Amino acid sequence: MQSRVKGILLPVFSLPGKEGIGTLGVGARFFIDFLKETGQNYWQILPLGPVGQGNSPYSSTSAFAGNELFIDLEELYKKGLLKEKPKERENTGRVDYKTLKAEKMPWLILAAKSFKQDKEFLKFLRENEFWLSDYAKYREKREKIPQNIIKVLQFFFFLQWGELRRYANESGVKIIGDLPFYVGANSVDIISNPKNFKVGEDLTPTLLSGVPPDEFSDEGQLWETPVYNFEKQRADGFKFWRQRINQAAALYDCVRLDHFRAFSSFYAVPMGQKTAKGGQWIKGVGISFFEALKKEFSKIQVIAEDLGISDNDLKTLLEKTGFPTMKVLQFAFDGREDNPFLPKNFDKNCVCYTGTHDNDTAASWYENADEKTKKRVLNLCGDLGFTPCEKLITLAMKSRADTVIIPFADYLERGREARINTPGSESEDNWSWRAKESDFTQDLRKKVIELSRR
Repeated sequence: MQSRVKGILLPVFSLPGKEGIGTLGVGARFFIDFLKETGQNYWQILPLGPVGQGNSPYSSTSAFAGNELFIDLEELYKKGLLKEKPKERENTGRVDYKTLKAEKMPWLILAAKSFKQDKEFLKFLRENEFWLSDYAKYREKREKIPQNIIKVLQFFFFLQWGELRRYANESGVKIIGDLPFYVGANSVDIISNPKNFKVGEDLTPTLLSGVPPDEFSDEGQLWETPVYNFEKQRADGFKFWRQRINQAAALYDCVRLDHFRAFSSFYAVPMGQKTAKGGQWIKGVGISFFEALKKEFSKIQVIAEDLGISDNDLKTLLEKTGFPTMKVLQFAFDGREDNPFLPKNFDKNCVCYTGTHDNDTAASWYENADEKTKKRVLNLCGDLGFTPCEKLITLAMKSRADTVIIPFADYLERGREARINTPGSESEDNWSWRAKESDFTQDLRKKVIELSRR
């Protein structure tokens, strides 16, 4: 990461717009313009893949495909692929995935049917053959959508994403993508390459991923996705991961490696367990993985998501890779002077956040904190800023972290209604919050500029 840079975290689905969900069209460009106007260097997003169980982008049905619901219909209409302009939908502040899919997919299919194959499309087919044909067959079997339609829709997605990224880069904004560690339990990747995973002959996982009990859940989190068979992956030179890192390098300027600690050791729970309590830690691939993929990792900047349980092996791995780590201020106020999330304990090679997509918003976190925590915040922040959100943002900006990323909802000072995800829950509110056009006031622009300058 370059010295002293800042950015905003906002998922694509949370963008403003008139299609029931954030898209890769005018709403995204509007947000990029906002980032440019307020002096931001980065836009951090969440995974772009098709969502899986609970609408989670971290449980995707494909490690390589794009989420077709992000395709902008207005752009397709402008290109003449739709004869009729789709009806605008009110931005209610939430994504209704079930209704959205039922209403939007017919429009997307119509556009795909009217598309005339060209050289660019044929090039896309060649370059993505390693995953695209299997994914198209998978979708046809599950949803009865013809394979070629799926291939065209994927072409639309990546074409629009490429145009959007160029617009961002030309505006001086770099994009931080997110690479989930695991794939969804029903992922096409498991069907196509079962040797990469700990699954039986019927593709049922023998070991499930998750984390032990922690501050998010008393019973731990059972993600119900199979863990990797790293022995088999090592034998083919980690081909699956080479392909993933190469694709990330083509899509983003920087990537956050989700659940980084699993490269050191991962938590595995035997199939059939109802909670994550009965799992165990298993040694991961370690530094040999990053040495084997040195060429691939040289193509892109990396942020290591190292939150949660840490040990000496993980610390050693982080030191050897040199990747920036994550520091979340909501974890800083437990009263321990050696707390690694306290700004005084940061080193420069880190990315500071007030919170992540898995945290409550800063305003709601502070409101629901106990009096001891609130006192510690006030003692540490002093008179920095006026509101709790402003205090935390200013604390992040004044830290020695090379990079500071603030969730958009924290600039808005929104409460729990704007929380992106509550780990371990199956709430319909997860992965659904959206910003509105009316949020982008001149006062907000002034606030972001002022807090960023600090």
